[in-house]
Amino acid sequence: ISIEEIAAIKRTISNVSFFFFFECEFIESSGAMFLAVLQSLDLQNRIFGKANLFDRRLQNTISFDFNKRPMAAVLIQHSPSYDIINAVKEFGAPDGQQVSIHYTCAAIRQYFLEQYGVRFGRQENGQIIPCRLGIKITGDASGKSNTGLDKDLTRNFFTEIRDELGIPEEDFYLRDANPRHVDAWHQMNDYLELHPDIQVCPNQCPQLKTDMLSCRSTGEKKIDKAHYDPHRFDAFRYFFSTFLPQKIKLTHQQLIKINNRENAKKNLGEPNRA
Repeated sequence: ISIEEIAAIKRTISNVSFFFFFECEFIESSGAMFLAVLQSLDLQNRIFGKANLFDRRLQNTISFDFNKRPMAAVLIQHSPSYDIINAVKEFGAPDGQQVSIHYTCAAIRQYFLEQYGVRFGRQENGQIIPCRLGIKITGDASGKSNTGLDKDLTRNFFTEIRDELGIPEEDFYLRDANPRHVDAWHQMNDYLELHPDIQVCPNQCPQLKTDMLSCRSTGEKKIDKAHYDPHRFDAFRYFFSTFLPQKIKLTHQQLIKINNRENAKKNLGEPNRA
């Protein structure tokens, strides 16, 4: 493999992935941050540095993780080509309380009513108003199982979401199975380090931020859920595995933006870090 080819590959994977695959450097992951690239304070500031990210011009996708504590969901706003990816609002039970999917869906309906002035989904009188906002739905593949709901074995979490939010089935993007944790390790570290426009709103997604910084890895690069179970980060990573399963490929405009950012650091005399 040529030096040029190696340089090209290095632009498509994070430093931790590059060291692992090409320099055969052992990455001790047991007990370490699952999102190893977030050890960089510069990267933390870039991802968590801007509050109140909601933008009506962007598309809306809601990703779910199904656990009664906290029955989490994350609203991700993005451009059609995913050049911009912003986690703008998290939903779910506070302080580890046990709730149903209906609780989370009610919070989502209220949020969109406040932001858009539009009612949709199941109303108090039982009427279901179709959602016309083009919201996409994805999340934990286990939600397709009918074992998650006790009241009716003909239904599952996603059929409940369909009716609670009035979202048509063609706007559901569901995988057959969740990605392996080791695949998520490479994907999320790569995207967080290399994509120039991924942001997580710190005031509207405080638990997601905590999850991303607190999540730990086992020696096999699995999420150590016995140490800390990051439900909102799970919802966030399902968005990437559904819509961006391929290796990151930066556009010409993104490369220019990264280059300008690095040049600005040099001009300020700051260290050149990811």
